[in-house]
Amino acid sequence: MGLSANGANSSTTMLDQGMSRLFTQLPTDVFCRITRYLTERDIIYLTQVNRYFYKLSQDEALWYHLLRRKFGRIVTVKESCRLAFLKSRGIPSVNADAFECSAANGRFGISPLPLRLGDPLLTVHYSPDFSVTATFQLVPAGEYRVVWQLYLTPESAGLRNICFGSVVYWRNRLVTRQRRYYHPPENTWQCLPRDQLVQVTVPDRLIVSPDDEYTKVVVKCYSVGSNWKINLALHSVALRAV
Repeated sequence: MGLSANGANSSTTMLDQGMSRLFTQLPTDVFCRITRYLTERDIIYLTQVNRYFYKLSQDEALWYHLLRRKFGRIVTVKESCRLAFLKSRGIPSVNADAFECSAANGRFGISPLPLRLGDPLLTVHYSPDFSVTATFQLVPAGEYRVVWQLYLTPESAGLRNICFGSVVYWRNRLVTRQRRYYHPPENTWQCLPRDQLVQVTVPDRLIVSPDDEYTKVVVKCYSVGSNWKINLALHSVALRAV
């Protein structure tokens, strides 16, 4: 038995309205107590699908209770409890939730967490064009650097026309908030060692503002120009907190 798109949308709207009516009758302090039984990811998800939860997420009381839950005691902060909580998370890096690869004459395999040298995201043997796109969902507020892990051989060639890009979206909207573009100079590729995993770090910081916390970030490695790229393997990509 199927469900039409209109039916699904109306059901979602009714659920959202029902949740709003239910929780608008609860005092804020009671709602904050309820959050102790939810994971942080659950709380953030609710703020994204329900307007009332989103409104409550702007209340400092919610973040104060989350700080107390995390540290097990009353804490004093000189700034916003919301910002203090985000800074206290200390996430070293964020792994992508999904990958999309394409290449002409390129052998590629998809693996969100490549653990072995022989299991890259994309291996380009001989191709004029390729791209790897990684999507990061629910990225916390903060400053990050995009770090790509690659494997080059002494025969690797055509690397001067490889570019890196990133897009930060407005929270809950398919609208670009920030766009970055990095085209490494040729001498950068010449200085990288061969026959081992190397890192290429995009110099410009990727910034997710507190107003856009837990938004979507898309990063991409792609080729420009018509020269042939030879013997290149892309193994992983991560957002590393600065």
